[in-house]
Amino acid sequence: MCGADRIEPGAFARVISEIKSGAKPWPALLYGHQMDSLAAVMGSIIDFEELAPGNSRLPQRLQQNGWGGLKATARFNLKTASGRDGFELASAGDLPSWSFAYVPGDFEFMGKGDNQVRSLRTIEELFECSLVVVPMNPEARTLTVAGMKSGISDLRIDRIQEAVLVRLAKVFRS
Repeated sequence: MCGADRIEPGAFARVISEIKSGAKPWPALLYGHQMDSLAAVMGSIIDFEELAPGNSRLPQRLQQNGWGGLKATARFNLKTASGRDGFELASAGDLPSWSFAYVPGDFEFMGKGDNQVRSLRTIEELFECSLVVVPMNPEARTLTVAGMKSGISDLRIDRIQEAVLVRLAKVFRS
């Protein structure tokens, strides 16, 4: 879940295609969704891939639950203090959690009362990905951290959205 949203498998396909084609910009890599602070900019996202439920490249715990997710590759800018700090905290495992800001596209409301959720069929925009202290989804975690290269490092992050992982696991089991 992302708040009261759940994201259906395939919802990221169009926005990822638009980003990769250059029709939309690559999201920034931030700390804590601070979109109004240059000091929070740690780098940028350089790749996205949506992994369907059952994909063998998902972590075992996700495969076992029939969950899918969004995988991102982030580049920390080690020439900035926030980039160095973010890289060190993610590398050490001290701050392993992730989140992202998005604009929903096509959706429908499902359930009633306190159990009502907005089921997202498409995501229109991905503004930023953030390293966060408390993620909306506890499964959105760092997978691996690559070594430093000329002041810039690559970090592969597992951007698993609870919307796909938890609530839709019952509907979209592989």
